[in-house]
Amino acid sequence: GGRRGGDGQQRVTGTVKSWYMSNNNGFIICRDPACQGQDVFVMARSLRHPLFRLRTGEEVEFTLAWNKGRPQARDLCMVNQQPILRVRGKCLKWNVDRKFGFIKSTEYPEANIFCLATEIIGRKLRRLDVGEEVECSVVISNQGKPQARDIVPLAPERGGSAPTPPLHKQNNAPRQPPRQQAPRQQQQPPRQQQPPRYGGGMPPLEVAR
Repeated sequence: GGRRGGDGQQRVTGTVKSWYMSNNNGFIICRDPACQGQDVFVMARSLRHPLFRLRTGEEVEFTLAWNKGRPQARDLCMVNQQPILRVRGKCLKWNVDRKFGFIKSTEYPEANIFCLATEIIGRKLRRLDVGEEVECSVVISNQGKPQARDIVPLAPERGGSAPTPPLHKQNNAPRQPPRQQAPRQQQQPPRQQQPPRYGGGMPPLEVAR
């Protein structure tokens, strides 16, 4: 099954079954006999530029490789997809409640680029600050409007992220003044009392001359 690429390696097609953002990998459903009925494992490093990740249901083509009896995808690209343009721009608007906004880029002077929070990569709080610079891929929707994918903020979050204050408190927590309690041991000398010289007996008699 499949076909041979220019380098002689076997190329097959499949449908994305799942993609795990936390691990940057996923699985592809492959109906080609070459895959022997197994789902094909794929890692982010095997995606052709400018792809950053995959989405469930997308049609893909890849070089089939094997590792310990399991199929893996190499040099993966999309099937019959419009060209993806990678651009830079600034966040023009952001709706915190509805989790979407718009990006302004010189590549699209006639329209603002629509963006969703789910497309932001590398940030725990998936939101953008107005004015901050980002890099993203742009695709054209069925309505003919530009949409952002795989948005990468080019600077840390402004104003300090939420986890920052607790980290400072944790760093200052181990204070050393309590260790100064050690000098209390010097209060023990009063317990040292000299025993009587004669052990409670009679004093020595003087020898009469």
